[in-house]
Parts: sequence; C-alpha cells; structure tokens
Amino acid sequence: MAGELNTEVRDDPAACRAMAEWLRGAASGVQRIGDAVYRERGESESFWQGTAGDACRAELTDEGKDSDTLERLIRDTERALDGFANRIDTVRTRMEEARRLAREGGLIVTPTAILPPAPGPGPAPKRPVDVGPISPAAERRFAEATESHRAAEAAH
Repeated sequence: MAGELNTEVRDDPAACRAMAEWLRGAASGVQRIGDAVYRERGESESFWQGTAGDACRAELTDEGKDSDTLERLIRDTERALDGFANRIDTVRTRMEEARRLAREGGLIVTPTAILPPAPGPGPAPKRPVDVGPISPAAERRFAEATESHRAAEAAH
C-alpha cells in the first residue's frame, strides 16, 4: 500500500510577484540609464571631434549595449518569476482539488497530507471444493459471506 500523499505547497507566489514587480522597476531604471548613455553618445558628436571623441563614443556604445543586455536579463527574470508564481497557484489549486476529492471519497485528509485508505476487505470467500455436496445451511452462509464481501468492497 502506498504512503500518504503530501499536499503541502510551501512556495509563496506573492513573494515571487513582489520580486517581479521590484525587478520591473529596476529594469525601467536600467532602461533610462541606457537611453541617457545613447543620448549622450549622440549629442557628443556635435561638440567632441577627434580620436578622444571617437574613443568616448565607442565606450558609450559598449556601455549602452551592456545596459540593454542587463535590462533584457532583468526582464527575463521578472517574467520567469511571474510564470513561477502562476505555476505555484496552479499546483495549489490542484492540491486543493485533490484534497476535496479525497475527503469526498472518505479518505482522511490532514492539513498537509492525504492518508492512504484503510486495508480492503481481503479476498473473497471461496466455495468449499473437494468436500462433497455442501448443506443448504453452508450454501446460505457462503452466499451471505459473498454478498457481505461485495458490500465491503463497494464501501471500500
């Protein structure tokens, strides 16, 4: 017989969503920084000429690309956290449904588990064989035992 089914879901979707929301703000901040870097790079062309200006713009281009990469990674993480929170909610819903069905089926349900059913009624009674004809009383007892066993199996 199988053991109990653990139905406890410890993960907290609200914490995942809160972190995703914080990351949305961080990504917006990184995006603003990247936009400022690109803007400064573009504006520098009007007042800074020569090798130093070109070198600065090359560096600003690299920094802008780095901010784009960081923003993308932050947004990927934020989406992953939102998705994980949704999956936690799905698991919780399914566990609640399993707990409800188990209770309806007569199983014992604790705050964290569904316990296995009690042992079944055992094997069905067998008609006596190789003892010759059985008496009507023995036949009646056998029929009653068979019916009782069927009822016990149905109840189980």
